[in-house]
Amino acid sequence: MHQSERTFDRLVSDALEAPFSGWDFSYLGGGKRTEEPPWSYRDIVRNAMHGIGSLLDMGTGGGEIFSDFAPFPPHTCATEAYPPNVPVARARLEPLGARVVPIVDDIDIPLPFDDDEFDLVINRHEAFNSTEVARILRPGGRFITQQVGPRNEIEIVEWLQGPGQPTEPDPWCLDYVVQQLCDAGLKTNDAREASTKSIYLDIGAVVYQVRACPWWVEDFTVERYRSRLLAMHRHIEKHGGFETTESRLIVTATKPLR
Repeated sequence: MHQSERTFDRLVSDALEAPFSGWDFSYLGGGKRTEEPPWSYRDIVRNAMHGIGSLLDMGTGGGEIFSDFAPFPPHTCATEAYPPNVPVARARLEPLGARVVPIVDDIDIPLPFDDDEFDLVINRHEAFNSTEVARILRPGGRFITQQVGPRNEIEIVEWLQGPGQPTEPDPWCLDYVVQQLCDAGLKTNDAREASTKSIYLDIGAVVYQVRACPWWVEDFTVERYRSRLLAMHRHIEKHGGFETTESRLIVTATKPLR
């Protein structure tokens, strides 16, 4: 076996054995470099937290990002729809004073919260129902969402499956999100989108990422895509990395005072 292929097998084996819990991508720290969008989600949320008494994080994963915002206001909750993430989030967030609420993965089901319950609702990369967001926000309350935009890192999908793969239209573009919030009666304060670059430095990072996001390539296994992965590995060895384009958008909105 050629040395390049032995290296490929080692990197892939390590990625397949690496644990994945909550929404923690720390394993990728040494294998992927990602440009940040021209805004800081953390800074925007922290600025909005001044003086609030209630806070909700939608789709907290394992609480990895949300825990950074502690100390929390007196009434703080987080939702999570993926059952294996719930105990991870509870172990991380409940000692900090946040109640983790399991929900069903269906945005058409009402959220288990009262009308006008929260001063601030935040959402990072989680689908949402704008009408429900408006309902649980108090008058004058704010909603902040960062979303993954259309065709995010499509270069990986096209490398593995070929260019021009038929895909369902992705409605989560900036105009769609803004329109949904406006239709729900919220006033948009800020709406931006950006494309940034990511570079995968080894094939193990690619395998880990695709397995963690199975909707990218729904029939993915290393065995099924070995030839294309091996070609990508050799591309990375030759060029120093595999470059992709990340799509992000951020919107902040306010519920008008009555």
